[in-house]
Amino acid sequence: MNQENKNSSEEITLVFIIRKLTDTGKSISLKRKFIFLNILVFALLGLGIAFLLTPTYKASISFMIDDSASKNQLSGLMSLASQFGGAGNGASSFSEENIVEILKTRNIFNRALLSSINIDGKNDLLANHYIHIANKRSAWNENSKLRDFTFKNTNTDKLSFLEDSILGTFYADIMPKLEIEKQGNMTSILKVSFSFGDEIFTEKFTNMIVNSVSNYYVALKTEKSRKTLSIIQNRADSVQAALISAEYGLAKWKDSRNMVVKMLGNVEEGKLSRNVQILNVMFAEIVKQLEIAKISVLDQTPLIQVVDRPILPLTKTKLSKLKAMIIASILGALFSIFYVLIKGKISEIMENIRHSS
Repeated sequence: MNQENKNSSEEITLVFIIRKLTDTGKSISLKRKFIFLNILVFALLGLGIAFLLTPTYKASISFMIDDSASKNQLSGLMSLASQFGGAGNGASSFSEENIVEILKTRNIFNRALLSSINIDGKNDLLANHYIHIANKRSAWNENSKLRDFTFKNTNTDKLSFLEDSILGTFYADIMPKLEIEKQGNMTSILKVSFSFGDEIFTEKFTNMIVNSVSNYYVALKTEKSRKTLSIIQNRADSVQAALISAEYGLAKWKDSRNMVVKMLGNVEEGKLSRNVQILNVMFAEIVKQLEIAKISVLDQTPLIQVVDRPILPLTKTKLSKLKAMIIASILGALFSIFYVLIKGKISEIMENIRHSS
């Protein structure tokens, strides 16, 4: 008995579903002109959007950073330097994660936008070119501080409040379009991609952002050794100047004696000669340390090699008219069917309410 009730319930459910589908099909069929008209309207809207949308250009640059390459190349020189008491500090291992995070910073972004570029034979800052292509002038016309504003300062550490604020708005507009990814798990190659509506700006910005992080990273890795080199260089210059002065002093004293040799003169000559000898030894030692310091700077300088640069013309992406019309037509059909079904359901509910009252 239970099995018969179950079969009967399933048959009723199946009949109900078929009836509902039939009613839905009839409702859609009755409104086919309305649905077709909506599809046509949406298709025309899609066509209009395809005409209005500006194309997007994409530039990609791949680069590799290896701070152990220079150490391998200079191992012979460092071995030679160690024989004279010098010991170069090996460069620490490079972290790709650090490079990725540095690429995203405002500091690197500001350095890139404040780089000088050449467009149509004219040199200008990339930030000023962005003002032009992004049509910022029209938005700034009513602001007296911004109406004639242009970037002239290239020192990112000495930006005015206004310059830093404007670069901050540019950062919010531009950086979300920048993509950074690692090329495979077993490589140290990073790929930076940038998409934008202006081809020249896309190519220039992609190159400049990588150049900026490259210069910053090299300066960061060699900062300590470069300071040491500068101190030794200054000391070498001082000792060399003292040595030259002592040599001239000794020669001048000998010339002043006019070939007359006295015991007291021998004492004075000995003092001057010893001074020259001491300075010679000091200078030789400092020159040795100077060469070791130079090798140390080279040893700590990471090798940054661009593997692939963007080349004009760039890859152009634009929504095709046909694709836009097809997508819009599908959306129009779905919207129309949904509207017809909802309206029919509301009418059915209202009719039931009237009958029940």
